[in-house]
Amino acid sequence: MMKSIDIISIEELSIEHCWSLFKRLGFFGRSREKCQQLDQIGRDIVSKCKGFPLAVKTMGSLLRFKRTRGEWESILLSYYNLPFMVKPCFPYCVLFPKDFNFEKEELIKLWMTQGYFGLDHNEEIGRIGEECFNSLAMHSFFQEFGKDDKSSVIRCKMHDIIHDLAQYLSKNECCKIEVKDLRERNIDALCEKANQLMLKVSEIEHFLSLFAISKSCEAS
Repeated sequence: MMKSIDIISIEELSIEHCWSLFKRLGFFGRSREKCQQLDQIGRDIVSKCKGFPLAVKTMGSLLRFKRTRGEWESILLSYYNLPFMVKPCFPYCVLFPKDFNFEKEELIKLWMTQGYFGLDHNEEIGRIGEECFNSLAMHSFFQEFGKDDKSSVIRCKMHDIIHDLAQYLSKNECCKIEVKDLRERNIDALCEKANQLMLKVSEIEHFLSLFAISKSCEAS
């Protein structure tokens, strides 16, 4: 509805402001002695957030419920120490809504279609996908596991805070939007910026229009 848009560039938060925000969340309810023990590892975590307030808030909220230094260190290292092949699988999950029930086999197939494990859909690729899922589960990126009668995991969920972390890590790589009216958003801009794009459309006419736009993007 606006005829012109003024873009306001917002700089990254200073390290002092990041640390202040993080302490309010991560150190909440702790004794002074406990805060001193976690001070350095907390600063290391804040430095990883690169001045992004969403990342600071997400990590502070997550670590608020982690009581020991060992738990904090595991969070700091979990994502950054994931195997190279596993790293893109985690941010991909942000395409799905919070509290979504992931079916393990379906999620692995979706990772496979992205070419994360290579281009050939064979048993070896499926095994790698299984290992990637297990690696994320082991590092506590998934929770609320559903199991079959053989105690094998078949579905899981992602904690809201972990979902926020995935959103931060994905940045412009993955984009999810809901379209009720094509006039609401500039779809062409989204086509240019996102590697993965999930659209939720309210009516079939909108879907057909979006399909025509995506074809136009491919041709240009």
